[in-house]
Amino acid sequence: MEKIQDIKRNIKENKKTYAALFLILVLGIFLRTYHFRDWLRFSDDQARDAIIIRNVVEHRQNLPLLGPIAGTSSFYLGPAYYYIEYAAAKVFGNTPARIALPDLLLSILIIPLLFFFLKKYFSSKLSLFLTALFAVSFYAVRYARFAWNPNSTGFFVILLLYALFELFESKRRQAFWATIAGIAFGIGMQLHTLYLLVMPIVLLFFFIYGAVKKRFSWKNLIIFIAVVAVINIPQIIQGSRTNGENAKAFYHEVIATNIGLTKIIRNAPPALFCHVQENAQIVSPFSYSNTCDFLYDPLRISPYKTGVPWLDTKGAIVWVAVSLAFVFTIGGYLLLIYYLRRETDEKRKGFLALILVFSLTSYVVLIPIIKLASARFFVYYEFLPFLFLGLWAKFLLEKMKRNFVLVFLSIFAVILAAANLLVIKQSFARLAGNGYSRDNVEESSSFGEEEYLANFILKNSGDYKTACIMGDGSGLFKIQKPIRYFFQDNKNFEVEFNDKENDCRNGSANFLIKFIGFDEKRLLSFTPEINYQKILARGYFNRYFIFRLAPKENKQKE
Repeated sequence: MEKIQDIKRNIKENKKTYAALFLILVLGIFLRTYHFRDWLRFSDDQARDAIIIRNVVEHRQNLPLLGPIAGTSSFYLGPAYYYIEYAAAKVFGNTPARIALPDLLLSILIIPLLFFFLKKYFSSKLSLFLTALFAVSFYAVRYARFAWNPNSTGFFVILLLYALFELFESKRRQAFWATIAGIAFGIGMQLHTLYLLVMPIVLLFFFIYGAVKKRFSWKNLIIFIAVVAVINIPQIIQGSRTNGENAKAFYHEVIATNIGLTKIIRNAPPALFCHVQENAQIVSPFSYSNTCDFLYDPLRISPYKTGVPWLDTKGAIVWVAVSLAFVFTIGGYLLLIYYLRRETDEKRKGFLALILVFSLTSYVVLIPIIKLASARFFVYYEFLPFLFLGLWAKFLLEKMKRNFVLVFLSIFAVILAAANLLVIKQSFARLAGNGYSRDNVEESSSFGEEEYLANFILKNSGDYKTACIMGDGSGLFKIQKPIRYFFQDNKNFEVEFNDKENDCRNGSANFLIKFIGFDEKRLLSFTPEINYQKILARGYFNRYFIFRLAPKENKQKE
């Protein structure tokens, strides 16, 4: 009761702060939920998971003891993500959009969680400033809008760091925070391989630091381990049944193959470049890429490649941006060390120490596997660049005239937020099919599009028991497994795919799917035939046009 009164008093005393946080949260919710169902990314991984959950809900199989496979290895993550999706299916309904709701919910909850986490070190105003930028980050919004096991790791990283900080600094509710830390680690370690590699090292340093500072509690450690063990019971059962085959695969394929001094020395610079790029891309939409490549091809976002970057206006701008990205990241690390060394408050010092260990561990762990790195590898630490941004703001406020810095930061925040919102708007336009086809292809297919295609195929197949779907190889490949999801329960109807646009056999309903832009919709709406085959029916939804074609023998050019 006393705690509730404290919360009420705190809210009353900080009305403006919490009102601003509420508005930021509303904006973040809007960006993450706008057309969520129809624009939900539904690729191979999502279709695989949805099929598993459907089979479990309909009692065709038991909940698995292991989760998704990790990359190209034979190591499987824990099953926590499947259990979360299963719970969502039972509560909200068993559809791909509804089993994606936990990812959406955690992507929303991370916004206020980040604010309260940052407030452990920064002022309320600066924490709001950083939280607002995070809420509109194109990177954060992008990974919030579909179901995928790594997408929620950022939430569980902050939750674990927050709980560890409270364990170290607070003398009250120790058992509660030990439990929260156990939940955050127990679930997070089953969602992403990098979380599994990074966070145990952070925990080790935390407990060593706690022992040195004489704030170590065996009771809390036992609670933490017990909670983690309970959450990982399925993996423990699987390991006992298979003599630890999955753990062995993790060691041999994830750890042992990536250990080596030569490899570490060779990969250290590219790993730094990758961190620089991703830190820049998380806070800004500059030169967005899924791979760590913008330092090797810095002009790729410019249509004018003269081969002489410093003579090319756009090239020069890009080089300036790349330089600023380096200053931002390297300076962020240096400022973290700088403030850690000069901090006199033990609580704030502990916060910075925790962040420093986390950030350095994240860099070191990535070094051996840098050649496999992509933008998704950094989902678990999406908050870190905003913390660096906070350190830069704090430094400038201390070293320069306050009024000048406040004006500069305000203008900077508006430009940064506007740039992210513009790219989000462009992304939404592509998902709605309002971009050119060459731009649209950058996005994965959406649930709404695939559902429309599946319904069109079923409706226009007549008495045929087989549908042959044609299209270009790359465009067709990424929708095969998602399309099959819609026909999984239809035992009297088969779907075949052919990556040649006029090579379906007779005896099936023939369909052609084209990935299009808005400029092609009008033309295709009036085309009477394709590949010498008469069009019997046609339709489009967002970025896809689909045609039901007459059999070839009925319309063959002489």
